[in-house]
Amino acid sequence: MPSKKRSPWPKASLMSAVLFTQELMDAITAYQNGIYLVLRPFVGLTRDLLYLRDLLRSPTTMDNWLDINSVTFAFEPLHDVLEPWYEVHGTACVFKLFACLPRLRNVVIAHAAFSGNLAMLSMLPLDMLRQVRYLLLDLAAANGHMRVLKFLDAVVGHEGCTTFAMDVAAHRGDLDVVRYLHAHRNEGCSDQAIMDAAENGHLEVVQFLHTHYPLTAHSMTLALTAAAATNRLDVATYIVHELGSDGHGSTNEIDAAAYNGHLAMIKMLHQHNYGCTTNAMDDAAEDGQLEVVQWLHTHRTEGCTINAMGQAAENGHLETVQWLHTHRGEGCPDWTLERAAYAEQWDVVKFLVTWQLGGDAKTVMEMANQDSRDDIAVGLAVILDETSTLLNGF
Repeated sequence: MPSKKRSPWPKASLMSAVLFTQELMDAITAYQNGIYLVLRPFVGLTRDLLYLRDLLRSPTTMDNWLDINSVTFAFEPLHDVLEPWYEVHGTACVFKLFACLPRLRNVVIAHAAFSGNLAMLSMLPLDMLRQVRYLLLDLAAANGHMRVLKFLDAVVGHEGCTTFAMDVAAHRGDLDVVRYLHAHRNEGCSDQAIMDAAENGHLEVVQFLHTHYPLTAHSMTLALTAAAATNRLDVATYIVHELGSDGHGSTNEIDAAAYNGHLAMIKMLHQHNYGCTTNAMDDAAEDGQLEVVQWLHTHRTEGCTINAMGQAAENGHLETVQWLHTHRGEGCPDWTLERAAYAEQWDVVKFLVTWQLGGDAKTVMEMANQDSRDDIAVGLAVILDETSTLLNGF
């Protein structure tokens, strides 16, 4: 019986096993055009990251970065692709991403610092991380990622840190990050740190910065104004105590507090000899803060301008308009009736027309007709008729 001839080819299963080995396929496809299927979500992403790249290349100051929301917004196109991609493929797949799309490497690493992805950062070679020229420590501090901050500083030895790191930590009230940066870095902070901490009511941060940094009286005064504007009474009281109770000739603090109707703040500042300007009563009237207007009238001598009644009228604060007319002698601007009518503040308009304040009603009616604002003209006509009838009855 003749013997069977052996095939010169190995069994199909063995051949398939070799041909479909992942390492062999990677070696073959590395010399072909195109990208891996797993990287398709990143195709065309470079164009969407232009704003992010510009932001990361600019000096990280609160002026340039505006606030943390602008940074978050800039990262969004990358974040929306990366996060679901990590969930499906894992962080180890970034090596393939970096090999095929090297232009994305630095922004992906920056995203890891900003989003607190320590797992991804810690598996990368230290030299690769050190080569990233973006301010990675600033990015980690911006969102309070302490573990990432420590890793980049102590393990990687990355130098991407500026005063922005402590500034933004103070803005967020993150005392732990502020303490770490103070203990382990020498960049310090700018005046923005204590101003933002005061504005946001972070008393412990304000106290720490004042204790450990040579802040000027000017920067403390700016912080006090910020605290007064946002009604951070405990912060303002602390700063006043540190500055002393002579008021330092400043008027901005009470003006800022009055603009927002913070009467308790006004009283505290007044007790410590802080001054104000006519802006205080003007702005309080504009916002209808009648209690503040009355207190300033009783306890201060600066008074107000004609704009107090004018702005109150335009915004429809009838009680404030009535009180100013009765208790103050400044009067109101000639534009008061016009603006109140165009704002359709009809109860205020009726009061102004009755007392013949802030302009001539018939002139405003003519203007309304010329502007094709029949509703305003009709409203004024009705009020004129009512007030003339009322006056004729006396």
